[in-house]
Amino acid sequence: AESNILPYLYTDSDGDHMIIGFKNGYNIREHYMVEVFLHTPTLKSISLSGSGRVESGKFYVNDAYINLSGSGNISCAFEAEDFHATISGSGNLTIEGSAKNSYLKVSGSGNISAFSMAQQNCRAEISGSGNIKASVSEYLEAWISGSGKVYYQGNPEVITHISGSGNVIRY
Repeated sequence: AESNILPYLYTDSDGDHMIIGFKNGYNIREHYMVEVFLHTPTLKSISLSGSGRVESGKFYVNDAYINLSGSGNISCAFEAEDFHATISGSGNLTIEGSAKNSYLKVSGSGNISAFSMAQQNCRAEISGSGNIKASVSEYLEAWISGSGKVYYQGNPEVITHISGSGNVIRY
């Protein structure tokens, strides 16, 4: 970022959480990308609100949580027992790695691309026109309300609950 933007950035950490954003009352519109490099031995959750971008390396955890609200983009990799991802809005989430159980939810027009995440069991929920792409080996339960689509790879048992024009499609 430009040096005159730095005084308006806010960071806070309580040992478990790191919060990065602009200070209250400031809305900086035209500026270079603000890059923050965070080095941590473990990462359990990522939350992004607005139009930012988050990228992460691979983390090994029992439970992982991704929350994206707005039009941002998140690209991450996890090896997890349980993986939870929620998009509210038009954001995009790209996931790599593996999970025994995944819970993928889109409300709005957002997209979750998880073909590169091997999932044993997946519950995919869409409310709106969003899309979920998942690679599932054993069990896929898809809930769609609206025109969204769940695309899947693999040969899982598939259970569908659809109200609207949405579809579940083998890819």
